[in-house]
Amino acid sequence: ALDREIILVLSNDTVASNNAFEGYFERDILAAEEIPDSLARYEFEGYKIFQLANSAVTPQELDDVEKARLIRQVDIANGVDEIYNWTSQVDPNPASGQLVYTPERMVDGADMGISHTFRILEDAFAAGDSRLVNHREYYYMVIAYAHNSYQVFDPTEELGQATPYLEGRKNINTYTVVPRPIVYSDQNAGYGDGAVITRVSGVGVGGNFLDLDSTMYDAILDGSFDGTITYKEGAGPISVKIYDPINVTDGRFSLELIGEHGGAANCRLTSASTWKLTDLDTGEEIVSEQSIADLNEQLLPEYGFSLTIGQSNEPGDNIGNNGAIGVVSEYSDATGPAWYSAIIDDGIGLDLPGFLSPLLNFIKTEGGEFYNDLDNNSNFSTLGERTWYPFLLADGRNNDELPFYLTPAWEPQQDFVRNFSRLDGLNNVDVVFTSDKSKWSRCVVVETASPQYELAGLTTVGNADNMSLRASPSVDKDGNEEGGTGMSWFPGYAVDVETGQRLNIFFGENSVYGEDYVDFIDGANPIGADMMFNPTSQLIADIPTATGNPFDPTTYLAGGQHCIYVTREAYDGCAAFADAVAGGSVIAKVNAYTAVTWTSMSLLPNGTSMLSYADGAIPNDLIVKLRADNGYGKETTFNSSQPNACNTVGENPVYEFEIRGKELSDPIVDDPNDALADVNVVPNPYFGFSQYETTQFTKTVKITNLPDEATVTIFSLDGKFIRQFRRSEVIRSKTGSNPGTVRSQTDPDLIWDLNNSTGIPVASGVYLIHVAAPELNAEKTIKWFGVNRKFDPSGL
Repeated sequence: ALDREIILVLSNDTVASNNAFEGYFERDILAAEEIPDSLARYEFEGYKIFQLANSAVTPQELDDVEKARLIRQVDIANGVDEIYNWTSQVDPNPASGQLVYTPERMVDGADMGISHTFRILEDAFAAGDSRLVNHREYYYMVIAYAHNSYQVFDPTEELGQATPYLEGRKNINTYTVVPRPIVYSDQNAGYGDGAVITRVSGVGVGGNFLDLDSTMYDAILDGSFDGTITYKEGAGPISVKIYDPINVTDGRFSLELIGEHGGAANCRLTSASTWKLTDLDTGEEIVSEQSIADLNEQLLPEYGFSLTIGQSNEPGDNIGNNGAIGVVSEYSDATGPAWYSAIIDDGIGLDLPGFLSPLLNFIKTEGGEFYNDLDNNSNFSTLGERTWYPFLLADGRNNDELPFYLTPAWEPQQDFVRNFSRLDGLNNVDVVFTSDKSKWSRCVVVETASPQYELAGLTTVGNADNMSLRASPSVDKDGNEEGGTGMSWFPGYAVDVETGQRLNIFFGENSVYGEDYVDFIDGANPIGADMMFNPTSQLIADIPTATGNPFDPTTYLAGGQHCIYVTREAYDGCAAFADAVAGGSVIAKVNAYTAVTWTSMSLLPNGTSMLSYADGAIPNDLIVKLRADNGYGKETTFNSSQPNACNTVGENPVYEFEIRGKELSDPIVDDPNDALADVNVVPNPYFGFSQYETTQFTKTVKITNLPDEATVTIFSLDGKFIRQFRRSEVIRSKTGSNPGTVRSQTDPDLIWDLNNSTGIPVASGVYLIHVAAPELNAEKTIKWFGVNRKFDPSGL
């Protein structure tokens, strides 16, 4: 219990409970004998947590919303979500005489894995302000349930499992909790606080949004990177969560994943893998209660934090969110220009007639001939501001009836790239745009003019094909020509946040928009043929055409068609990539493009522009964080000749983390009398009732926030003794084989029922309540006024 906050913790006794380690199972006694036990047994599925209106509510009344309300539900991530039981009754039609079955939904499961800790901030029964009230009693009940469906029930044939849902029948208790501030210690942690995670070896995401510590970027770029990666607090590959701020202890820990890999084509650890936590200060070791097959929050009550670890599904599996986690853009100056944007699939947000949206429908979810159903529910098409996409989903012209099509894909060979790549190759990348030229990336520039430009009688510089190396002289960091062809500088860099590896990143431009079209380009700059990353906000080039055909490709400048391409290749200044896309071999080019993972079709917001290369190009440094799930395993190296092979290096994942400065501490009190500053009497004044009273027959006034050792004495205003309470509260260790927390909390409140020391109700009036705390060398007197209607029938 915390300040206007309740932390609910679920744990099963590992000795006495029939659901120890959530391993409950029981054969359905109604299943036919010929059905094997492996199919006919109920197994633990999840929990339902209810808030109760009062302490008298029974499990049979949980369906009554006036008495109980479901506030949390968790279940195993196994594809079981909604569960219906079938109930029967005799058909009211006398001529029938048959049973009529009706489905009843018993649970609407989240299907997202088991959590064992929950933060409660609201009263489900409150009208108006729903925040919890300190010193008020709240009531909760937890129901575990199991599931079995050996055969989908057929109500017409009366065959199959009619009751897939089985509710727990043991250990059904009502839990009473009273929120209160933590007064006599300084609380230095809150529920949900994380830890700073350092990756020592291996890879894996576990569904978490990884976020590098800001010191990592320079280390990766300047060569001082030693392979260990530090993440921001609460943003590492494993979830470390403080759930018990009262009993959390500081310490240093190491967590190792233990298991074997799935094979040459699967770089992930098998679902049978486990983990081991080592306390680096004491050497104590704790092993996981379950394998990483299912996402599970394991409590470590002796430390006050939990670990949530589960093997991830891969992008392309089309399970849950299909491995899509998020895209976040973060500017160095939050008040500076938000200068970057890009074309959204279907042209959403652009000033184009609706009939032209197919021109910009460049993302498709279905896979190629050898790898189907990449993103059925478009999870990757709706990340962040929807301006970055997996390159594998970019379509090389999905509607052959259209004479023109804008896409970052390779036309006409994108299907080859899709067929030889997999969506599970997506990496977790930070793309950093910076005006610091010392951090810029040497890169290729590729031709983004599609074949439709050639069909329209237009030519690219040097007649370069789509997605081939640009046929223009290379430029330096100031945009001046230098030796060579097709090379430039991307104004920034890309890093893999799982491995710390710097990556190749490059861009393209449409060289049709060169000198021949500067009169129709804002600023009269040949932005499509200058070998610089300098997209603009201009979508339409004001080029007069004889027919006014809206499908004329030259109409769509699209900022110069500067597409960005992020790879999973180790940074080499795009040297090998340049050789592959400059040659005439289609196979070499396909292999090269299997390294590309993310793409964006840059189109700046109206009213924004980039700086010149000479001035640093980037008007406000920006980090774009591209995140997709990835299973735990060894680090892999990319080989373009075997893009889907499992080329593992290094060791299984090992992570270190530290809990520091989170323990409770003693407050600094300069004046002893300030030690009791939070002691209070509520309500004050009292007008015959209080919110703490549960019936009309109770009288409840609370003296709150008392220390564990205290004497409370009540006097009348003229000094007569009324009643005295002597407090001696003791913190006790929790019992049982697997308590959720290690120590109990003492009750900081004292209840006065408005009776004197002989049990007689006191009269209405003013009273003095004196609190003495010898251990704190402090005392305090509070004046209290009350109307005791139980004593004064007139109600005066």
